[in-house]
Amino acid sequence: MSRLRKSLRAAGGTGQELSQRSGSYVLEASREDVDVWRFRTLRDQARAAAATGDYENAFGLLGAADRLWRGIPLDGLDGDWVEGARVQLDEERLAATLQRIKSGLLVGLHADLVSEIAALVREQPPNEDLLDLYLRALYGSGRKAEALKAYLEAEQRSREGYGSDLGTALRDLHRLMLVDDPTLSKVPPAQPTSRRLAPTEASSPAPSSTMPRDNPDFTGRTAELETLTGWLDSDKARSSVPVAVISGMAGVGKTALAVHAAHGLRERYPDQLYLSLRAHQHDGEPLAPAAALGTMLRVLGVPDNVIPADLEDRAALWRFKLADRKALILLDDAIEVGQVMPLLPGAPGCLVLITSRRRTLSLPGMLPLPLGPLPLADALAHFARAAGTGGGARAEEVAAAAVVRLWAGAT
Repeated sequence: MSRLRKSLRAAGGTGQELSQRSGSYVLEASREDVDVWRFRTLRDQARAAAATGDYENAFGLLGAADRLWRGIPLDGLDGDWVEGARVQLDEERLAATLQRIKSGLLVGLHADLVSEIAALVREQPPNEDLLDLYLRALYGSGRKAEALKAYLEAEQRSREGYGSDLGTALRDLHRLMLVDDPTLSKVPPAQPTSRRLAPTEASSPAPSSTMPRDNPDFTGRTAELETLTGWLDSDKARSSVPVAVISGMAGVGKTALAVHAAHGLRERYPDQLYLSLRAHQHDGEPLAPAAALGTMLRVLGVPDNVIPADLEDRAALWRFKLADRKALILLDDAIEVGQVMPLLPGAPGCLVLITSRRRTLSLPGMLPLPLGPLPLADALAHFARAAGTGGGARAEEVAAAAVVRLWAGAT
C-alpha cells in the first residue's frame, strides 16, 4: 500500500486517494478519472445529440468515447463477476460503435467507414445489424456491385450455417439496392431478425405488459419499498442493470411485494414483463433458461421461426430486444443463479426483480430484500381489508389476531 501511495503521488496525486476502511482499502476516484464513467458520459451526450438530429456531434462524441478503450476490460482478472462485467462492457461498446457508425452514415461518411464495418462483420458474421450497415456503406460509397455480392455471400452463409434465409430487413434492403431506391440515403434503425445479435440504438417499441394485477388490499412493507426506490436512484443502480432479490419462506408475500413495486414503478419502467420460473410447482420441473427465453421473446413479438435454438443465441437476442426498452422484469420463484443469469439484460435501462425461497441466491451487485412475516399491526390491517369488514375485524381483535398468527402474517 505504501508503494501504491508513492505511485499515486508520482502520477500527480496526493497518495491519500487510497484509504483504509473497515479492514480493507478503498481507492477514491472521481468519475473523470475512470474510463468507463467517461465513456458512458460521452455516450449519453451523443444519444442526446442524435435525438435532436445533430448526428455530426454525436459521431464526434462517440469517437471520443471509443478512443478510451484499450485492450480487454478487466484483463488478468477471473471469476463470475468479472466475466459478467466484461460481457456487459463489451456489449455497451458494441452498441456505442453501431450508434457511431449510423451517425457517420447519416452525415455522409460512407467511404470512411467501409473498412471498419467490414472488420466488425468478419468478427461477428451472424450480426445482421452490422451487415445492414456494411451494405449501406458500400452502396453509399458507389460500390453497388460489391454490396450486392456481399449480400448474396451472407445469404449463402445463413442458409448453410443456420438453415434459414436472412431477415426481412436485409431482404428489403437488397430489393432497394437492386432498384436504386432514393431512400437508401437514409439509415433507418435496424430491426433484429437474426441469431447472435448485439444491442443497438433503435426506435422505441410500444410498451408491453404481462404483469399480474396488483393486490388492492396490499398492506405494509413500507421499509422494503423505500429501500428499493432509494437504491434505484443510486449511481450504482443507474450505471448498470439493477437486480433486487426478494427472498423468504413460502407465503410470506414475496410475489405480492414484487408485483406491487412493479405497478408503483410503471411510469419509470413502462414495459412490465412477468415470468414464473416454477421452482416449487408440484406438477412439473423448474422452467429451464432456454424455455424461459423463448417465452419472453414471444412476448416481445419475436416469431417462433426467428427464435434461435441455442441458449446463448436466445440470450443475445433477448438482450438486443431490451436494449431500447425501459423494462421491469419480474422473475418469480427462482431456484438458482444459473436459472436467471441468461435472462438478465445487458445494458442499463431495465430493472430485474427476482423472488426466491432461497436466501442464498446471490448475484453480483444485487440488492437483497429478505422478507419476514408482516408485523402484527400490518397483518391485522391487511386481514381487515381483505375480509372487507372495515373496522369490523378490529372489533374482534383477539379472534383476528389468532387468525393472523395461524397464517404467520403471510399475505
